[in-house]
Amino acid sequence: LEPYGGLGAIPRALQVSNWYLNNELKGLRGSAIVVPIIFLGVAAFLLNVVLSRLVSVQREQIAALKALGYSNRAVGFHFSQWSFAVCLVGGILGGAAGGWLGHALTELYTQYFRFPILEYRLSPWIVLGALAISLAAAVVGALASVRRAVQLPPAEAMRPEPPAAFRQTLFERLGVGRLLSPAGRMIVRNLERQPVRSLLSGRKRSRLRGRGLDFDELRNYRPGDDIRTMDWRVTNRTGKPHVRVYTEERDRPVVVVVDQRLPMFFGSRVKMKSVIAAEVAALTAWRVLGVGDRVGAILFNDSRSLEIKPTRNQRRVIGWLGDLATMNNELSIAPGQSSNPAGLTDALRMLERSIGHDYLVVLISDFHGWNDDALKTICRINQHNDILCALVYDPLERDISGASKLVVSDGRLQLEIDPDQQELGKKFEASFESSYAHVQSELKRHHILVMPVDTVTPVTRQLQEKLGGQRVLQ
Repeated sequence: LEPYGGLGAIPRALQVSNWYLNNELKGLRGSAIVVPIIFLGVAAFLLNVVLSRLVSVQREQIAALKALGYSNRAVGFHFSQWSFAVCLVGGILGGAAGGWLGHALTELYTQYFRFPILEYRLSPWIVLGALAISLAAAVVGALASVRRAVQLPPAEAMRPEPPAAFRQTLFERLGVGRLLSPAGRMIVRNLERQPVRSLLSGRKRSRLRGRGLDFDELRNYRPGDDIRTMDWRVTNRTGKPHVRVYTEERDRPVVVVVDQRLPMFFGSRVKMKSVIAAEVAALTAWRVLGVGDRVGAILFNDSRSLEIKPTRNQRRVIGWLGDLATMNNELSIAPGQSSNPAGLTDALRMLERSIGHDYLVVLISDFHGWNDDALKTICRINQHNDILCALVYDPLERDISGASKLVVSDGRLQLEIDPDQQELGKKFEASFESSYAHVQSELKRHHILVMPVDTVTPVTRQLQEKLGGQRVLQ
């Protein structure tokens, strides 16, 4: 180029743009190798954990299949299908997402480095190779669990899984165990024998019954139960289907159902029943958030209902507590307002449609409008969930005879009542106690916890006394 004024050429290896581009490509090549290895390793570990739990829970089903003539290959293929299905679905979704992201990244590099032309081409062999590598990872993850299922003899599988062989831990051999209590020695043994499980264990053991590994009870089959928990030996012996129920460590969603109808707009001394219900709901919501669980709500009055899905978001909880305060402020004895006795049943039906299994339901109401439909609905909910009923009442409802003349109103007319006249007070008390005891007896008969809450004693003190003396908020 000298005849044309060129002073020399700079080799590509010395060009700054080439240096930047090569370093970028090296970084992408490293990410393309390291990230999939980590992801596939974690996926293989999770597959192994899940399939190990399935094999442990379904020991009796495996024994029944082998006793009926199914071969080891058929049993192994049955448990392998699940991992293959997960891998196939993930591979299809990952391939589609990878193609889209690759095209977008190519356009980004074209604009940033100002390439004249840069085309993105996804080779089918690359997709098939990635899918093959994913299947290999799935096989590695499922191999140990499938081997356990295949090698499990039918006679041994009929019995519960035996505990691990006992041996003294290092602390016990050093003589430290003598300084600990029996409970302390058990904790040290678990920490030393199963350090990974102890490190990854949940923050609490749930009181709910679900798909865990710790046996809780044996009961009759109910519609909606998982068929995999069927206990075939007890079913054959009794002639009635039975299922095994296990406890589990897990997150527990909570739904607070709050009654803000017109009958709750009553209070003789300190607070209205509606205000007490709102306080119980607020304390429950903050207590649930404090332990890291999700909380939702169903708020209802005489004219409308509001449903909020369980969440850990404090802003959303503050939002529905604001809606609860708005409903409370809307209560009045203005003309034209009337009570809706069917509101309680409608709210319970809305609750039944919105939740699944293993929820904790806190129902806060005076149970005005309680009937057979409400009882049937709450019993269906109680089959697969835990329910706590806060029965709100005012002391005057239970002891109206001690009051002097009372003035009552429906918003239009006023009437002066003397409780001593014609024993009106005693008749009212008898009617209230009858309905009060009826609600309590029906709920307790179906093993639903009932917690009476009055409008005089501070709510925090009542909850502390009736929930085991523990602090309501920590």
